[in-house]
Amino acid sequence: MGAWVGTEVGLSFLNYRFTPRDKRDDEWTLYTDTSGPLAFGIRALAMDSKGRLWIGTAGGLMVLDTRGTPTRRSDDVSIVYTSANGLAHDQVNDIIIDSAGRGWIACGSYLQGGLNVVDIGTSLTSRGDDIWATFATTNSGLPDPYVTSVALDSNVLAWLGTQNGAAVLNYGGTPFNRNDDVWTVFNTSNSGLAYNAVRDIVVDAASNTWFALALEGVSTRAGNGLWVTFKQADGLASNATDSVMVDRGGYVWIGTDGGGVSALNYNASLSNKADDAWVTYSTGNGALASTSVTVLMQDRWGQIWVGTFGGGASIYSGVSFKQNSLPMIRR
Repeated sequence: MGAWVGTEVGLSFLNYRFTPRDKRDDEWTLYTDTSGPLAFGIRALAMDSKGRLWIGTAGGLMVLDTRGTPTRRSDDVSIVYTSANGLAHDQVNDIIIDSAGRGWIACGSYLQGGLNVVDIGTSLTSRGDDIWATFATTNSGLPDPYVTSVALDSNVLAWLGTQNGAAVLNYGGTPFNRNDDVWTVFNTSNSGLAYNAVRDIVVDAASNTWFALALEGVSTRAGNGLWVTFKQADGLASNATDSVMVDRGGYVWIGTDGGGVSALNYNASLSNKADDAWVTYSTGNGALASTSVTVLMQDRWGQIWVGTFGGGASIYSGVSFKQNSLPMIRR
């Protein structure tokens, strides 16, 4: 049993042998590159239903099939995509795989980028059966080319975070057919979004959409259209947030830039902050190796994995944290 970890210096697979809190039996496999995408630092990871790892980097997208043997590289098969053969931009910021196995890829930097949707077909190594869609500011309702994050909900809606607001695309279940697309943009002028620079998005089981903002905390839009923002004054560790995740118990985990990670129990009442319960984990209480939290995820056993910039990874078991030193983990 293991975990894939993306860092500034490449990709690693950690075989923790069912004991992620005990480092003594750990086995590490490093995937590095001197010229391909892995040389540029990892920005996003996603696993599809066929066990293929989608790797977003600052230099393109790699889809890797380890054939079930991640600790043995000799039988690996992979394909690389860049702006020369499909991507809206070489910098991949986020990836999510939908129920049909299609990859939704948030790309871009400040001047160029967009959203890609790709079906890589039955053959990983053949580009002939690939199907692509590219959404840019010039051909869609996307408010900004720098797409930082993407999330999908159960209502065939794609939620997108950008440097200049958020957008939701109703693609009618057909992402490769633009004729039925409906776009809605949210920003500080027309909605309750507290800041336009969105760093991360997640949609929870109650259809609440959570937006981690570069400043001004975390805004959430309930399924009924109600907006609520949580800031440092409410209990959040810092108003500069980089990541957000909702665990299976409904608790909201918010990674901040400099304040550690905060967990919120809003007791099923978004608009009533009086009954909210907050807890923050940082370096001061020994939980994290760095206060800059870039990625959060929950594994099948309910453990929370916290990736940081400059300090490695920490694992929360529900009782305490365990640290594992890795270089500069990115989301």
